[in-house]
Amino acid sequence: MTIEPPTGLVPPEPRPWSAPAPQQVMAAPPRRLGRGALALVASGAALLLVGSGLLGHGIWQLADNANSRSADTDLGRPGHALPLPQVAADNDLDVTAATATETVGVVTILTDLYYDGNAQAAGSGSVLTSDGTVLTNNHVIEGSTSIEVTIESTGANYSAIVLGTDKTKDVALLQLQDYRGDNVTGLDTVELNYDEPEIGDEVRSIGNALGTGDLVTATGAIVALGESLSISDGYGAEYENLDNLIEVDADVVSGDSGGPLVDDAGEVIGMVTAASTASDDIRGFAITIADAMDIVEQILDGDESGTVNVGPTAFIGVLLAEEQGPDGVTLSGTVDGTPADKAGLAEGDTITEFAGVPVFTVDELKAEVAKHEPGDVVDITLIDADGNPQTLQLTLAEGPA
Repeated sequence: MTIEPPTGLVPPEPRPWSAPAPQQVMAAPPRRLGRGALALVASGAALLLVGSGLLGHGIWQLADNANSRSADTDLGRPGHALPLPQVAADNDLDVTAATATETVGVVTILTDLYYDGNAQAAGSGSVLTSDGTVLTNNHVIEGSTSIEVTIESTGANYSAIVLGTDKTKDVALLQLQDYRGDNVTGLDTVELNYDEPEIGDEVRSIGNALGTGDLVTATGAIVALGESLSISDGYGAEYENLDNLIEVDADVVSGDSGGPLVDDAGEVIGMVTAASTASDDIRGFAITIADAMDIVEQILDGDESGTVNVGPTAFIGVLLAEEQGPDGVTLSGTVDGTPADKAGLAEGDTITEFAGVPVFTVDELKAEVAKHEPGDVVDITLIDADGNPQTLQLTLAEGPA
């Protein structure tokens, strides 16, 4: 039995794990997933992007862009990587250990994915406020069921909740919490610089390279501004269009996603989000800090207009069968303890209506779930494995990021 990921957009069969070869330094090492790990959530915040926890999905390709870069240039999404012992010297990366000054306000992020004990992802982030709001990429935390954040300047560890996301802009805002679930206080923050950068400016990318948990710094220069990219997962499916990106010639690698791009004064001018895989000419791409902070402010204002999602997403916890028919959404099972499990949904059931609305495809079901909030009580109409119609009631829970 093959369990389809939440979106149904990524091929369900993972590839075997292997360490990245030197000529493919951006190939994010995969994560192992167990059966039953992926559950359907509201599409607004759970569409699989860059390395969603599936094996072999850390490579992204540049499909198109406004500045006419080569259509076959490989882009790696540097957000998801298994923790590795060290940044191997044979990767020929031009990086150094981050200094004490460079680590201030920078965090490493480790997430558990999709209710599976073996699936993890790693990335980076920046502390924006002393009470623990952290800026990172959406793809770093997407699909996470728990998030652990380490303040690298002190070694302190905290859990985090997702305050909001904008999938289409690849931005997420986290809130750090202590062991009691209270917001933290007294954290050092990064310094932001909203001034327009210029081509040729010296920059540094600071991040959790290759997911080791140790911050490194890659130095380079800005080579282009206003870049627009259409990025796919390497299987030909396009997932997002990012624009107004800063392109740099620093050695950005897997695990650096969400980390700061700083100027020669150490002030943050952007957030790393993508990179090429070419070993001889690695190029990184960063979202401008102005664009990222526009979304942060919208999240903090509680404004869900446009493509911004604020707060937790609705969740039912069904697993999707590999074979889908024309009459509804067929299940391969449910995640233990979730609303679907508690309501009695089971393998072989085919959902035909959600909250009174007919659904014929996975996308239609996701769209209906996305219209609801955690705590909503809804009816689900289905045809069970024996062909009998049933209507079950469940209460929606909070889903993975």
